Amino acid sequence: MLRMETNGSMFTLATSEDALVEAQYSLRKENPNTSGRAITNIRKKTANFCDEIIEDYPGKAKGPFMDKYDLHIHSALLAAGSHILLTQDKGFLNLPAEQKDELPYEILSPDDFLILIDDSASQFVSSVAKQQSTYGNKNRARSGSESVIGLETALRKSGCPRFAARVRKHLQNLSGAV
Repeated sequence: MLRMETNGSMFTLATSEDALVEAQYSLRKENPNTSGRAITNIRKKTANFCDEIIEDYPGKAKGPFMDKYDLHIHSALLAAGSHILLTQDKGFLNLPAEQKDELPYEILSPDDFLILIDDSASQFVSSVAKQQSTYGNKNRARSGSESVIGLETALRKSGCPRFAARVRKHLQNLSGAV
């Protein structure tokens, strides 16, 4: 939603076909009882959110990675001329600083990336937080259940605790509670 809120002016999203396959495989491993339709729908939605699916890149790029299966991501980033790798993969995130500095792109966690967005364009984060909070409140009211988790909780569960705290502050400011 942040990309749509900024009309794509702050960032674009790209992935590779291989990355989608890897994500789908991981999702299946973590959710063995989920229906095929649900897994396929998540993959389709993920692909639809992207501005570009990188399909053509060399398979023999070299990089400072312990996991040889991460080289396809590195190759796709190089081919696309990407500036940022947004990942939760510890193999990338835990690279020593000197090795990260040699790469032509930055490696950021989703939490770090979203914090950068909030630092540079908090008005967009505030607007999207309000929209998402309103949407979540309507879902809870419609379902009659408190089991529908709130925005802050969802962000924390997805590995974005610092951004969740920022969103909480935006929502407090919007409500006049601060």
